[in-house]
Amino acid sequence: MEPPTGEVPPLPHWTEPATGAVPAIFLDETDGPADELDAWATVTGAQPRFRAEESDWKASDFPEDLSGEHAQLGALSNERPGRRGSIICAATSRAKRRGPRERTARTATARRPARARAVVAPESDLGEPAAARDLPTAILTGAAVAVIAVVCFTQGRNWTVVLAMLVIGVATLELSTSLHKRGLRPANLVVLVAATLMPLAAKNYGTAAYPVFFGLVMIVSLLWFLWEITPGRPLPSVASTVLVFTYIGGLGGFAGLLLESHNGVRLLLGVALCVIAYDVFGFFVGSQFGHTAIAPRISPNKTVEGTVSPA
Repeated sequence: MEPPTGEVPPLPHWTEPATGAVPAIFLDETDGPADELDAWATVTGAQPRFRAEESDWKASDFPEDLSGEHAQLGALSNERPGRRGSIICAATSRAKRRGPRERTARTATARRPARARAVVAPESDLGEPAAARDLPTAILTGAAVAVIAVVCFTQGRNWTVVLAMLVIGVATLELSTSLHKRGLRPANLVVLVAATLMPLAAKNYGTAAYPVFFGLVMIVSLLWFLWEITPGRPLPSVASTVLVFTYIGGLGGFAGLLLESHNGVRLLLGVALCVIAYDVFGFFVGSQFGHTAIAPRISPNKTVEGTVSPA
């Protein structure tokens, strides 16, 4: 075979046999034939070698002016691999000792989407458990509400219906906020206006106000989420809006129905006193003797003993 000359002959057609010519690497036109090792010597300044023994790491494979750096790192460094390299080697050795099934299982677990792993997590969407009731604050709040209620009751039915509207409005905001913490998004403005006006409408128009308000809440909430005034999924959001209105506004509207009669203030006062007595007695019995929770995930502080004891 002829030695390489550095000239590139014209490429033959693919149907013709190979010429056997080998192109020269790093060979100038003025240079003569060179061995492959000599060609590499022009780059590194030394013969290529393989580092296998302790003594192989003492000599450099590259000239000092090749990298232009004072601190040579990586392949340019003459130091042996440090602790990190030892850790990688140890991990590689452990992976080799594992069986193929174990490696496959570990790989499948690592590649599993985060959403699929979140399914087996504990009840994270239920929020933190409710804290114990602050008794002094509850007593002071109840006393203040009682004073305001007595003043409204003594002023007649109009002021009493205003008191009912305020209480229903606060309860509506509280329930809507709780649903927002659970991932639901009721239309707060729609349900607040409808639930607050429900006792006044029931007082003036009686039971005929109920179907009108229910229809308006349904239609307005559908348009509310259809136009994306509040972001959220339409079906759960409309359902939660109707739930809040039905539970707070629908039941609170009975205060307006009671106030239709001339003895409406006394009837409403009697109902309020019964509810307050039941709640206070059940709280003290449940806090002292209650052990069985009714719904630990929803209301962990409510017990069976505190619920049935006033009855």
